[in-house]
Amino acid sequence: MPAPLSANVASIPNDRSRRSAFQVTTITLATLAAVLIVGLLAMVLFVSVHQGSAGLTIENYRQILHDPVAGQALLNTLGFALVSVAVAMLLGLPVAWLVERTDLPGKRLLYSAVTVGIVIPGFFFGIAFSFLFDPDAGLVNKALMSAFNLSQGPINVASVQGMGIVEGFALAPLVFILTASSLRAVDPSLEEAAECCGASRIGILRRVTLPLVYPGILGAAIFVFTVAIAAFDIPLIIGQSRRILTFSTYLFQKMNPAQGFGVIPYGQAAAFSSVMIVVALILSVWYTRVLGRGRRFQVVTGRGYRPKLVRLGKGKFLAWGALSLYFIAGIVVTLIVTLWTAFQPFAGRPLSIQYLQYLTLDNFSHLPWDTVVSSAVHTLLLMILGPTIALVFALAFSWFVLRTRFRLRLAYDFIAFLPQGVPSAIFAFAAFVLALFYLPVLPSQFYRSMALLVIVWALVYVAFATRLTNAALVQLHPELEEAGQISGASHWAVLRRITIPLIRPALVTGWVWMAFLAFRELTVTAMLGSPDNQTMSVVVYQQWTSNETYAAALTVIMLAVMIPVIPVLWRLTRRQVFS
Repeated sequence: MPAPLSANVASIPNDRSRRSAFQVTTITLATLAAVLIVGLLAMVLFVSVHQGSAGLTIENYRQILHDPVAGQALLNTLGFALVSVAVAMLLGLPVAWLVERTDLPGKRLLYSAVTVGIVIPGFFFGIAFSFLFDPDAGLVNKALMSAFNLSQGPINVASVQGMGIVEGFALAPLVFILTASSLRAVDPSLEEAAECCGASRIGILRRVTLPLVYPGILGAAIFVFTVAIAAFDIPLIIGQSRRILTFSTYLFQKMNPAQGFGVIPYGQAAAFSSVMIVVALILSVWYTRVLGRGRRFQVVTGRGYRPKLVRLGKGKFLAWGALSLYFIAGIVVTLIVTLWTAFQPFAGRPLSIQYLQYLTLDNFSHLPWDTVVSSAVHTLLLMILGPTIALVFALAFSWFVLRTRFRLRLAYDFIAFLPQGVPSAIFAFAAFVLALFYLPVLPSQFYRSMALLVIVWALVYVAFATRLTNAALVQLHPELEEAGQISGASHWAVLRRITIPLIRPALVTGWVWMAFLAFRELTVTAMLGSPDNQTMSVVVYQQWTSNETYAAALTVIMLAVMIPVIPVLWRLTRRQVFS
C-alpha cells in the first residue's frame, strides 16, 4: 500500500537536510584542499617579496638575477628537461606504436615490462647508471679506459646531457602510457583511403597517422617536460656530487645549510620558486589547451570500430630485438650491476668471475637497521594514508565539479590540476616555511612530523587522483544516483552503495598506483625529511652519500619488496588496456 501523500511531504525537509549536510561536507573537503593548494603557492609568492622589517621588497628577485648559481641551475633545468623529453619520446613512442598499431606478438608481456619501468624508483636508475658510467669509477668507463688506454672515461653520465638521458630512460614508460590511447583511437578507414591512393607505409605514417595523433603526442611531450623540470631523484643522485644543479636540487640545497649555502635564504629560495611557478602555470595552460584541441581529432565512432594492425612479417623479429635491447640496457643491466655492487665490499669492481670469491653479505649486516626499520614504518604509513587522503580530496573535487552547478566548479577543477604542473619541491618548501614560521598554534616540531609529510604528499598527488575520479564519474550517469535517492536512500547511502561500488575499479587502480609512487617518493620526503619522518628512499640517499655499496644493498631490499606486488599492478592495468 503506497504511503500517504502527507508522509511523503513530511519527508522532504529531512531529505533536504541530508542533502544539505552531504553537500556541505563535500564542498568543505574540496574547499579545504583548494585552500591548501592555493595557500601554499601564495605562501611562496609572499615569502619571495617579504623581508623582515623591510616589508615588501623585490630584493630577493634582484639577488636571484645576479646569482650565477641560480642562472646556471635554470639553464641546467632547461637542458636536462629537453634531453629527457627527446629520449623519452624516442624510446616510448615507438613502443606504443608497436603495441597499438601492429600485430607484434607478446603484447601483454611487453605491457607488463613497461609497467615495471614505471614503478621502479628513479633513484634506482641514477644509482645504477652511476655505477656504469661515472666518469671516474664507472664500470663501462673503466673497461673502455683499460681497453683503449684512455686517460679518462669517454662516457660522462655526470653531466646535464647524461642526466637527461637517464631521466629519459625512466620516463619512456610514461610516454608509452600517454600516447598508446591516441594511437589506439586512429580510424583505420583514413589510413586505408591513403593506401588506396598509393601512399607507402612511411607516407601513411607521416601524413595520416602522426597528424591525427599529434595532439596526444604534443600533450605527452608537454606533460613529460613538466615532470622533467620537477625531477629531483636523478639530478640529486648523479649531479649533486659534481655541483650540477637543477631547479629541485638547487632548492633542496637552499633548504639545507649543510649542503653549502650557509644560513637558509628563504626569500631567495621563494623567489626562485616563484619563477618556476610561472613557468609551470604556462605549461599547464598549454597542456590543457592542447588536450582541448585534441577533441577535434576524435575520429573513432560506432561500436564496430576495430583498429587496423600493420603486419610486421619478419620485421617482428627486428622489433623484438630492438625492444629486448632497450629493456636489457635500461632495466636488466642496471639491475644486475646494482645486485653485484650490493654484494661486493667495494663499489666499482667489474663483473668478473675472479671477483665472485669476494661476494659478501656484510653490506646488508652493516646497514643502520634501526633507521631502516623506522623508515620502513614511515614509508608504510605514507603508502596507506597518502593515497587515501588524496582520493578523498579527489572524490570531493570531482563530485563538486561534475555533480553541482556552482559557478566556481571549473575554478576548483583548475586548482585540482595545479599540483600536476607545479614542481612538488615547491609545495614541500612552502609547507616547510609555513609550518616553521607562520603557524604558531601548531607544535614546534610539526614541520618535521609525519603528519605534514602525508598532507603535502596527498596534495601533490590530488591532480593524479582527480583525473581518475573525474573519468570514472563522467562514465557514471547521474540517473543511477537519482534512482537511489528516489528510493529513499540518503546521499551518503547512495555514495556508499551505488557510486563507490561502480567506480571501485578506478579507485582501486588509482590507490595502488599512488601507493607505489609513495613507496618510491624522494622529492617531498627529502625536502621535509627528518629522523622523525624519513622514508626508505631518503635513507637510500643518505647511504649513497656515505657508502655506495650500502645504498645498493638497501636498493636491492626495496626492489625485493616491490617485486611481489608488481603482478597486482599488472592485473589491474591489463583489465583496463586489454579488456
